[in-house]
Amino acid sequence: MHMADLFLAGFIGAGLIFAGITDTCGMAMVIAKMPWNQSRSSKTSCRTKGLLVAFFMGTIGPLLAATHTKDSLTDVRHKIINQNAILIDVREPKEWSGGHLALAQSLPLSELQTTTNKKLNDRLPDNTIIYCHCLSGGRCLEASRTLISYGYDTRALQPSYSELIDSGFTQATRK
Repeated sequence: MHMADLFLAGFIGAGLIFAGITDTCGMAMVIAKMPWNQSRSSKTSCRTKGLLVAFFMGTIGPLLAATHTKDSLTDVRHKIINQNAILIDVREPKEWSGGHLALAQSLPLSELQTTTNKKLNDRLPDNTIIYCHCLSGGRCLEASRTLISYGYDTRALQPSYSELIDSGFTQATRK
């Protein structure tokens, strides 16, 4: 999901809340006129549905929207070193071969988007925090959302690749 998608979802959710409170929703009035909605009472039904949808969007929506972790980089590094977490680099193979962090495993976003849950289960540990990073912090959010949808405890790192190196993460030596 991109920022524009989140904005659109929030805008629609806010519109539904407004409609539920004021009972002046143009979209609900049009939907209420549809043939499959003719047997129900109009105003009460639309208001109730609007409030239920708004409640769902407001409570469940943010859970599906991954954000960058608030964990400090020192804590992240210690968890990875102590094997309480793993670090996934979601950059593409060409970027990985140009340099990567010593503690990271490569799982490109393009591969993650097309892989199956079974392949992920074979590759990723259960009950372990998975930190994702990329070049600038954007792709790791998308990767984190995907992994969260499969049930993994995934946290996206906001610092860029170079910022991670500057903060003490070791760059892998080239062979």
